[in-house]
Amino acid sequence: MGVKGLTTFIDNNHQQYFEKHQLHSTKVVIDGYGIMSKFYFAHNIDPGNHGGEFQNFYSHAANYFSNLAICGIKPYVVFDGGYDMDGKKFETMRERCRQKIGIVKGIIGSGRGFLMPTMASEVLKKVLRDLRVPFVFGDFEADRDIAVLANELSCPVLGQDSDFFIMDIHEGYVPFDSIEWENLVPCSSDTTDEMTTHDSRSGPRSSFIRCQRFRLSRFCNHFQVDACLMPLFASLSGNDYLQSISLGGFFGATKNIHQHRADQKQHPRRKGQNKFCELLHHLTFYSALPDCLNEVIKHVSPSHRSKVRTALQTSCDMYDVSQPSQVCDYFKADIVDLSSNPLVLDHGIPVPFLRQLHLGEVPTMCLNIFLNRMYFVGTQIENLSEKRSSACADELLSVLYGIMLTGVPVDDGGHNKAITVDIYDRDGMDLRCYKVKPLLEVSSFGAVLSFTKVFQSSKHQRKLFLLAVLEARDVNLDRIPVNFQLALLVTLYWFKRAEPTVNRRHLCALVLSWMQGVAWCKNNAWRLQTRSGDVGFDKTIHWPDNEIRSVLQNFDSLTTRKRSKDLDLDACHSFAQWVSCYRAAEYINAALSLVYPRNDMTVLFNGLLLHNLFFRLNELHPDHHPDWVQHSLFLHAPYACGLSQQIMAFFDTNLGDLFQARQEASPHPQMATRGRGGKQARHRNKRGAGRGGRRGQRRGGMKM
Repeated sequence: MGVKGLTTFIDNNHQQYFEKHQLHSTKVVIDGYGIMSKFYFAHNIDPGNHGGEFQNFYSHAANYFSNLAICGIKPYVVFDGGYDMDGKKFETMRERCRQKIGIVKGIIGSGRGFLMPTMASEVLKKVLRDLRVPFVFGDFEADRDIAVLANELSCPVLGQDSDFFIMDIHEGYVPFDSIEWENLVPCSSDTTDEMTTHDSRSGPRSSFIRCQRFRLSRFCNHFQVDACLMPLFASLSGNDYLQSISLGGFFGATKNIHQHRADQKQHPRRKGQNKFCELLHHLTFYSALPDCLNEVIKHVSPSHRSKVRTALQTSCDMYDVSQPSQVCDYFKADIVDLSSNPLVLDHGIPVPFLRQLHLGEVPTMCLNIFLNRMYFVGTQIENLSEKRSSACADELLSVLYGIMLTGVPVDDGGHNKAITVDIYDRDGMDLRCYKVKPLLEVSSFGAVLSFTKVFQSSKHQRKLFLLAVLEARDVNLDRIPVNFQLALLVTLYWFKRAEPTVNRRHLCALVLSWMQGVAWCKNNAWRLQTRSGDVGFDKTIHWPDNEIRSVLQNFDSLTTRKRSKDLDLDACHSFAQWVSCYRAAEYINAALSLVYPRNDMTVLFNGLLLHNLFFRLNELHPDHHPDWVQHSLFLHAPYACGLSQQIMAFFDTNLGDLFQARQEASPHPQMATRGRGGKQARHRNKRGAGRGGRRGQRRGGMKM
């Protein structure tokens, strides 16, 4: 939910409300989306905003959880689920979408600003799976679930949400910004005191992490407010659930309501924070929530009292940590009984599908479509003068809407023919709502499979359906490693539909980046000794260790520095369309219970590398592409070279005519080079082609 301004209010009096703390030998409950933002933005991972630097993101996240393990800290991660059905956060979400479009505009104009990549959550889930960190998704917003779990485990919450200042978390709340997680302090025999969280059940530790811990009791003692009134304090201060209700009369009355009392209490006030101080001052005269709520309602006009009372009570309930949460059950047992879950009882969601939602196997987008008929499309760095990049995947998303809404009745007694989904996405530089009908029939297959019957269909039938959706039923994947199969099918789909059109150089850049990704993945799996049960690239593609090192070394300069000072908006737009198509296809794959293996974005998309490769391919004359690839990128790496050739041969087989047509319509930039610049370019090409020698390589090179 969030209380606007509360974090600043508390930070301005930091020493009064926080205590220094040594974190080790304990469990902790972590806000999933909060830590994701912390990892990505705090480390300036993609200063050029090229769509996602997922290898760096993975490394930072993995190092964080590795440091927790060194300190004997056992994390439990909880993510928010779908949009709440009451619609109270709708305006907040819509405003955030508008702000993100503004961020894109700012990045394009000045290079300033940061945008969370749309696939970042998939990478964080992979980190958690690889390191065996337990995690779960709530049904809806999970702040209360996080606090309830922390109290059950007798441990603190790690997060970055002002709501945690309000909830009665027994072992306290530790904001991410206060955690010095990179500076581990060695433990000695005398490093235990009242400022230490310790739980002998969490395993051995050799170090601790310094942080700052907030305790609600300390805050309430300072203001002499009963903790049971803090949910009302947050609600009246204006969280997402109360922002549309006017309480001006009440706030005006707080200045005079107790001015004649002998026991008048004074509290320090700061400019811009009078609202909080006045409200806290007023609450000191009450000890029970019902009495205080009645006092508030007195200052609301009679015609609005019922509405305001209901809204306030609903808001206060969101902070009530005394009620149990089903999230806790996922950390106690392998199989959780979901038969009494309201999503099952009241909305007919099959138990197996809901379980996959909770475990992060199915995206929460599916829940949003089913319950709210609404979806906010993730914003990407793209050319704002072109049609939105997500339009390339509109038909795929319509299939997903069909999967989630086939057979669902509507108010008029009819069926899904009358159903539409409200899709919020960019239109130029503005936010627009698109009314989209679910796709109910797929050419060459028939009726769309319903998510309620997915588990009744064979895997073969589900695969045929997905192939039909991607228009790839006749595509031969026999020689393609299983982990690349879905990515290649999506790439075929994208290549045919991208607007503006893409060409062979876009494909080459993707394929080359994938080879570096495989090497990084295999090297990283060994370095971190990951224990995931996933059938990943590190387990299905076998390269010698010396070749892995060679590939990483050969690609190093392309992954660590930007070759072009300017952001290539056309390239950004094209690759954003690929991400849109891949995400839609992966979500369909997930809704079909993983027809193809779950993929790894640290292999499939790393924006800086991808843009540098594309820039270099444009810089070189086409005749020099094979030599540059073979003798620079794949020096001493015959297996990687062979796999890239195999994948490009696949694209030649399936896209040969389009390659030829687009090459004739849009010649390579270097083909038109003239004069002195052309001579310099040809000199660079010749020099680049010869670098590295030919020893140890296959003959022929990668065809570009």
